[in-house]
Amino acid sequence: MNIADASVETLAVFKGGEETASGCIGSTPSGQMSGPRYRQTFSPDLKRMAVSWRDATSNSHRVGYIEAATGKRTDVTAILNGGEDFSAAPQHNNAMFDPDGSFFFRDIKANNFKWVDLTTMKVTKTSTPDDMRGDNWWIGVGGEPQSEAEDITAGGPDQILPVTTDDAALSWLDSNRSLAVHYVFDGTATSHAFLGILKAHVKQADGKAPSDSFTAITPESDFNITSAVADDKKENVFFTAYRGKEAYLFSVPLDGSSAPKRIGAFKADARLIDYAAQ
Repeated sequence: MNIADASVETLAVFKGGEETASGCIGSTPSGQMSGPRYRQTFSPDLKRMAVSWRDATSNSHRVGYIEAATGKRTDVTAILNGGEDFSAAPQHNNAMFDPDGSFFFRDIKANNFKWVDLTTMKVTKTSTPDDMRGDNWWIGVGGEPQSEAEDITAGGPDQILPVTTDDAALSWLDSNRSLAVHYVFDGTATSHAFLGILKAHVKQADGKAPSDSFTAITPESDFNITSAVADDKKENVFFTAYRGKEAYLFSVPLDGSSAPKRIGAFKADARLIDYAAQ
């Protein structure tokens, strides 16, 4: 998405016969987890996008990546499998990028996770967590696969942000703060949201974040805020929000000193994953 005019560029379109695994991106309608998981769907330099799909011809689930510059897709599963004539069809899913740039996926048959060096196309690391249940895995702040959302913890700007009960973390500001959405439910079908800054904290006995861990930078709104990123100087925040069929891109000062400003509208279900200065 171009911040200047809110235009959206399509990176890839999937053809018939391939069932794209939506879980490889992992977003909920409220936007929870969307920012961090969308970020790990892309390489650190944003030049490649990890994808998972089902090849109906071979009854195989496959992983790979698409080059942003050319749209070319590389089938990592095919390269690793070696194309043997008489072997079980590989079953891979949950393609992601580790913040160190390596390619990460789940090997369903081997019941483990693998990291691949895309230069050599060799597996450099495997991991088998004690509990392999769950979908939508990512690289946790400790560098190992993680599937359950817990408290926000200190980490790096490209690491995953776990969430609390009422606060949906969207993207890191630094190692101890994230942009997040705080939801307020009024007992009806309508929820109201604030965009703000969530500090690293320890979960309380009731499972909620301490009251002083969240600082709002926008007024209360009935918009559904789906993604947010800060500029490289950490002065302004850009965020996407929708209400009914309306979808807009907004900006607001990081210190909340003025009201959000609408930059433009867009039709696509777009998400901001990072900020790249021109």
